[in-house]
Amino acid sequence: MKPEARQAAQAAFLSEALALQPADRARLLSELDSKSCRGRRPLLANFWTILTVIVVALYAAAIGLGHLRPGGTCLIFAGEFLSDAARYPANCDRVCAGLTAVPVEPANISRARFRELYAYTGRPVLVKGAASDWPAKQHWNLTFFRDLYDRYPDSYRTQKRRARYLPFRIELQTFYEALHMSEERQQQPYYFGWSNLDNNVHNELMKYYTWPQYLPLGVQGSVLDWFFIGAAEFGAPVHLDHILRPSWQALIKGRKTWEIQPPSECSSVCQTLRVQMEPGDIFNVDTNQWYHATFNEPGVFSLTIGAEYD
Repeated sequence: MKPEARQAAQAAFLSEALALQPADRARLLSELDSKSCRGRRPLLANFWTILTVIVVALYAAAIGLGHLRPGGTCLIFAGEFLSDAARYPANCDRVCAGLTAVPVEPANISRARFRELYAYTGRPVLVKGAASDWPAKQHWNLTFFRDLYDRYPDSYRTQKRRARYLPFRIELQTFYEALHMSEERQQQPYYFGWSNLDNNVHNELMKYYTWPQYLPLGVQGSVLDWFFIGAAEFGAPVHLDHILRPSWQALIKGRKTWEIQPPSECSSVCQTLRVQMEPGDIFNVDTNQWYHATFNEPGVFSLTIGAEYD
């Protein structure tokens, strides 16, 4: 096929794929992928390149024209849809086929079993009580983090410069304001997250937790810790993460319910799952593939730490 004809075919396929429902779009993507496996990989590579350019162009145009703003609901919705369309299709058999509930494993799950079934397959698993002996359970709260970051004032500037503060359900616009909210404000609903970028803070935090013992030997971890903290009956809406590696999240305080939805191309063989975490539980889920939402159950506020591994 001549280059001009091939490009026209790709453009037509792209228009059709974006206009269809997720299940039909998944079928077309699957057909394209199967054809590419028979020796036409350049077509697939060019297809993903075109989609990536379109996603970037739409973001830039929407923001530049003032129709959408970063963090706005419409932009998040459009971004998630286009990111899902541009994402490489998941292996449904590995990720979710046959699951009717999130698998649950004991805290003493072996490294060999975790590696074989969960570490890099995209299959979710709840490991019960794997963080139950962490000192963080007794020490971490909003006041702890405020005092810790106050000891290293430069850490606030780093957070602001790198935009690592995530105000999900709170009007306070900076990380400093969130940690220094008044006692009165703490009695009202709130939910926010952040990624720590300060090495001094990271070294202090490591005194209160360890990496999950079931992770494979020699695993390369990230020094970029994530934290999510908030009042009961609040949480994060359905979304997809855009990180590079699989991850774990440990619940330090509170009770949190996760709802995870399979990749759109797996909707015919997989189903939406729910799982509730208790303090000390660790949830391993590939948030690059599973759409997910969280809800803090009634009671005390919720506090979670997470990180990527390789």
